[in-house]
Amino acid sequence: MPEMVEEFLAWKLHNQGRTEATIHKYRGYLTRLSKYLGEQPLTTATNDQLEAFAGLHMHTEGLAPRSRRALVAAIREFYKWLKRKGHINYNPAETLDYPR
Repeated sequence: MPEMVEEFLAWKLHNQGRTEATIHKYRGYLTRLSKYLGEQPLTTATNDQLEAFAGLHMHTEGLAPRSRRALVAAIREFYKWLKRKGHINYNPAETLDYPR
């Protein structure tokens, strides 16, 4: 798992008071995204890639829309944090829609 993901998760735990269960879920979702992207760094993901991952890919993996909402939240918060920390200049997850 990339170091910046662990830094993000620690920030969520200590600064936003998220539970260990939430941190565990977020870690799992971001690990799946990292595997989906393969050798490509998380910091270079595009909006199209994130939409394909959170939408069709996770649907075919059997993740229910309710669970995909949490996945989208994790992705959106991670990329928002990356931008705020200066790791990326553009947030590709900013317009990522929640499943209905």
